[in-house]
Amino acid sequence: MGVLGAFGSGLDFDSSTASQPISVFMLVAPRLLTGAHLKALARLSRLFRDAGFRQRLLDAPDGDAIYKTIEEEDAKY
Repeated sequence: MGVLGAFGSGLDFDSSTASQPISVFMLVAPRLLTGAHLKALARLSRLFRDAGFRQRLLDAPDGDAIYKTIEEEDAKY
């Protein structure tokens, strides 16, 4: 299960960098399924490296559009 949070103006969390994150993804998995968990993190990392993909997520009007954007991008791999 995953949860995506998008923050248009950035999220202040006392980062040591000057930039603030605009999206946060939380992945929840059973303790004994670490292999699946790591594969999911690798896939997410691949998706979120694409600046165009990240912008499409931020531009999505609702949760359904965000889910569809993730599905479409993931299908490319």
